Amino acid sequence: MRPNAPSLNFLPPSRILPQVLLVLIAAVVFAAAPPAMAGQNCGVPPLCGSRCPAVPAPKCCTADLPCPNNITAACPNGQLWPDGFQPVAPGQVLPEPRDSTDYRSTSIPGSQSGHELFNALDIEDDLLFVSYNAGIQVWDIASNPEQPVKKAFKEGWLGQFLRFPPFHETDSFIEDIDVLDPSVGTEYFVAVAGETPVGFSLWTYNKATATLAQLYQHTEENSYDVRMTEVGGVVYAFAASHDAGVQVYNVTAAKNLASPCVDEGGPSCGVMLGRVGGGSEINLTKYLDLSQQGSTTYLAASDGEFFGIDLEIWSLHPSNPTAAVQLFDGIDTRVHGVAFFRHSGTDYLGLINEGADRIEIRDVDQCLAGGACNPAISSYGTKPIAGNLNPQRRFLTYSVSEGSPFLYVGSSLTLGKGPGHEQLFDLSQVGVMEDITAGAGSFLEGCFSEPGVDYWGYYQEFNETGYRNVAGFIGMFNDAYFYRAARGVLDIHVRSDFTPSPVFNVQVIDPAPYWFDEPITFSASADHCTGAENWTWLSSNTNATGLGAGTGNAIHDISWDLCGSAHCPDQVINVSAEKEACADDPSAQVNGVNVTLADPRPEVQAINANPPGTTHPLCTVVTFTADVDGKPPFTLDWEVRDSIGTVLDSATGSSFVWDTTTTLTSDIFADGFESGDTTAWGAPVPSPVYTIAVNATNAQDLIGDDGQVEVTLTTGPASLDDPPIVASDLGAGEFQFTAQATNASEYRWEFEDPGNGTAGGCEHYALCEVIDWSTQSQVTHHWTPPNVDDDYGVTVAVRSCSTGVPPTGELILAVEPEEPDPPAVTSFQVNEPSSPSCSCFLGDCICDAGASIRFDATASGDPDHFVFNWDDGTPDTTDTDGTVNHTFTDAGFYDCEVKAVRGVQESPWQGLPGNLQIQ
Repeated sequence: MRPNAPSLNFLPPSRILPQVLLVLIAAVVFAAAPPAMAGQNCGVPPLCGSRCPAVPAPKCCTADLPCPNNITAACPNGQLWPDGFQPVAPGQVLPEPRDSTDYRSTSIPGSQSGHELFNALDIEDDLLFVSYNAGIQVWDIASNPEQPVKKAFKEGWLGQFLRFPPFHETDSFIEDIDVLDPSVGTEYFVAVAGETPVGFSLWTYNKATATLAQLYQHTEENSYDVRMTEVGGVVYAFAASHDAGVQVYNVTAAKNLASPCVDEGGPSCGVMLGRVGGGSEINLTKYLDLSQQGSTTYLAASDGEFFGIDLEIWSLHPSNPTAAVQLFDGIDTRVHGVAFFRHSGTDYLGLINEGADRIEIRDVDQCLAGGACNPAISSYGTKPIAGNLNPQRRFLTYSVSEGSPFLYVGSSLTLGKGPGHEQLFDLSQVGVMEDITAGAGSFLEGCFSEPGVDYWGYYQEFNETGYRNVAGFIGMFNDAYFYRAARGVLDIHVRSDFTPSPVFNVQVIDPAPYWFDEPITFSASADHCTGAENWTWLSSNTNATGLGAGTGNAIHDISWDLCGSAHCPDQVINVSAEKEACADDPSAQVNGVNVTLADPRPEVQAINANPPGTTHPLCTVVTFTADVDGKPPFTLDWEVRDSIGTVLDSATGSSFVWDTTTTLTSDIFADGFESGDTTAWGAPVPSPVYTIAVNATNAQDLIGDDGQVEVTLTTGPASLDDPPIVASDLGAGEFQFTAQATNASEYRWEFEDPGNGTAGGCEHYALCEVIDWSTQSQVTHHWTPPNVDDDYGVTVAVRSCSTGVPPTGELILAVEPEEPDPPAVTSFQVNEPSSPSCSCFLGDCICDAGASIRFDATASGDPDHFVFNWDDGTPDTTDTDGTVNHTFTDAGFYDCEVKAVRGVQESPWQGLPGNLQIQ
């Protein structure tokens, strides 16, 4: 995955040519396009009209590169650019599949003409994924990063997309590409942005078989930048649309489709989820980027247009990415490309502020961590924008080379000779943006004997070869190699003469959680450092065993002793290490790891009750569980104590089930009183209060800590409230009933269906259901009424076990179920495929006499059966599923009809949609 992507047709607009003219033009173009000549002698200067690239000539001299023309200065260290950054093969022929510099607007771009106009790229696991004007490519850059091998491609004009417009002269449909590897090197998700009518698409790439397979395509929105992220095992894709904001797609759902699916005219594939923020919050976007931190995804979006959005930052909901909270809305000017990155422990956002003609890097660390960007995100560094023309689009790409961070600034402008419009910044030093494209090298112009022209910003206007029609869109590093999708070329540069700083990294091998009483195993690694393997281990809390110089190798145990007899709060401790051979390098970077150490001794945090609450009526069963901090496994000992501390019940286990009925004889009524009685002084017997206590122990703490909660048992006779029953109509004859009662512990329900008899209990009805005494205070019931005008009775009785004779309460509740819709015929027709003797057109059918004809009817309203009238003197036909066969013996026209019947209700007669003629 990578930041940012391209767009824009920088050549003449699309023209749909007549098919004959199109074929003629294609034939001329294919014949005229000169192929790369293997082994061609590319001299200095190269021949006009050849496919030789320009020859690099430094603006200074070295022993191997004599001074051209009047250039006499000596090269410092023999480098073309800082860090020795230069093309991998200066002066050599660029391979034809990566060279489209001879493209002209009259030719047809695409793989068949050798004019894959390169728009964007992404790198994942030494695989280079590229989008070009009409398709996508996959290159292997592992075995030979300077000469990659094309492994697979898909092109729309070759019929390899689910949907693609006819082959014509438009120079670009496909825009950005982003790749995610959820299966760790086996199968890759590929998201591709494109303009209508191609739009957004999802693919997989199988590394083992080198095959691309399309999963999904959404054709109706212009999409530009795309990004993917994985949260909770679900992969989502985000596409910037100048028409409809940031669209969200469920990539995992697309992968699980039974077959590839296209959304046209609205979402129907179950992949498109909607837009970020819903409604019209984020509109008119071309640029976006994501920052994934734990389960939270942050989105930055902008448009670069006067009527679009300037810059917005959003926090997305983990399980529903369309739900979002806006953190920032500002920078009142046109903002082009955006790129999140993290450097030296701080989160940054790169952006192109076209209104201020500068590239800016903003510190967004507090914005993301605090959930709001107030005050506004602060500036980290700025640089002027290269060039003096305003392109329609500019791009930012963040990548890392050998531990050093870089930011590439691209542009949609293609020129002959003119000022440069791309920049590459080294961000290794915090607060410094070192431009390594300032240019200390040049290329000779071949045809007109001009002196050197700068490689990065000037393209050969007249030379048929060289770097004409080049626009630096997207570029990113993979190790020391820099890959650039620059419209006319897919080229490669390398950092050849630099010494990277040592980088020390520490990781935790053991899985969390981490406890104070056990050692933790760490591993260390060093980039760009050789020599002695001894490591020095450091900790932000020095009360540890295993710290200091020469105390460990690359895998090392450290333990802490941070607590006495009292409980300790959790502590966040940073652990780092330095390799002794390179520890004295002042430029060395130390990347430590944070671990949270917790007290292993058990401590009860909370006691939970089910049913929830601390007040329960007698005769109920309450289940208690405990939340315990510390190092498992735990032993939980439970007790029930009365108000004076007497233990009434006890148990050991992860949960405790308390049946309150057992309390009656042992505690409440031991004095001879019943609930509801009064004492000798006239005061009512109070509701008793009990204590539920739990003691937790483990191997680290044999004493443990008690947790307790007070529980009140309500007493007295049960009674029904007003209203005693609350009914909710669930539709289709189904209802939910909730009893409203005080001191009730058990409920008895009756549901009376009016078959015959009068109200007054189930004994008076032919149809009646009883739910006998239980703890169900809420139930559902379904009626299938014989007559919709009848009323239905519901009775509930309640009782409590706190008295000798349980009190009861009753209520007859009249409920009128919703009247179902009457049956209605929805279709009636001749089934032509199952009636070979029939021929139908627009509803009119001609069939042979004496042949069996199949008729199909459907209806709403859940009919019992269908009745067919054939208009030929034969009896009506009754059928339950609406599919029947009939034979007409005489020629003529027949008005066949059907009706649907349910009980005493029936639909009107429905005829065929056209004429039925028997011949």
